Amino acid sequence: MNESLTRSLIEADLSEQDILDTYVDIEVEGSELHLYFNEDDNNLAATSAQSRMFFDSLFAISDMFGMSEVFFYNPDGDIGITVAERLIDEPASVAEERELTSGYYTTYNEELEETLFIPSAKVDEPVADENDEPLSFQATIETMKTIDGGSGGHSVAIVEGIEVKGATFENGIATVHYTVNEEEVSEEDQIVFERAMQLTALDFHAQELHLINETKNVKAIYPLLIDR
Repeated sequence: MNESLTRSLIEADLSEQDILDTYVDIEVEGSELHLYFNEDDNNLAATSAQSRMFFDSLFAISDMFGMSEVFFYNPDGDIGITVAERLIDEPASVAEERELTSGYYTTYNEELEETLFIPSAKVDEPVADENDEPLSFQATIETMKTIDGGSGGHSVAIVEGIEVKGATFENGIATVHYTVNEEEVSEEDQIVFERAMQLTALDFHAQELHLINETKNVKAIYPLLIDR
C-alpha cells in the first residue's frame, strides 16, 4: 500500500514545484502519514488556488487509503512547518479536513491558465439529500448536471451536448453511460467531463471507473485505487 499511496499523492500534487515529489520524504506508519520536508523556505510557497488544490488532493487521497492523521515535519525533524501558505504545527486529522463532499464543478483560473475542479461542498452545491444522508453516486452525477445556486463563480463539468444516460456503483466499480454531440462539445470539454467523473468516483472509493460513450460505442476503463 505504501508505494501505491506515495505514487497517488505525487501524481495528484498539482503544485507548480511538485512539492511532494521534490521536497518531501513520505513514510507510512499504520494509519499515520508522515511527511518529512527537506526545505522550509519559498520553495514551498503557493498561490491561494494552488494551496487549496494541494491540500484538497492530499487529504482526499489520504482518506482513500485509510489514513487517519497526517504529520508535517520541518527539516529539523520537528512537527511544524508552513506549506503552501498554511502553517501546520500539529498533526492534521484527515476526518476533520475532509468535508462531506461528492461531485465536482469547475472554474477557469486565469493565473494558472487551466481549468480547476472544485468539490461541491466548497461552492455550497448539494452533497446530501433532504434527510441529510450523503448522496449516492447516481444522485451525485445527476446533481452535477446543474448549478443550484451555491456561492457562484463555478460551472458544470457536464456541459450541454454531453448527456448522461445512467450511472451505477457496484462492487467498487463506478460506471457512467453517456452520449456526446461532437458538434457542440469540444475535445477539452470531453477531457474535463472525464476528469470530473474520475474525481467523483474517487470520492466514493471506487476501484475503477468505466466510462461508456454510447455515441461511439467505446468503453474506457480507469483504474483508480490499486493495492490499497
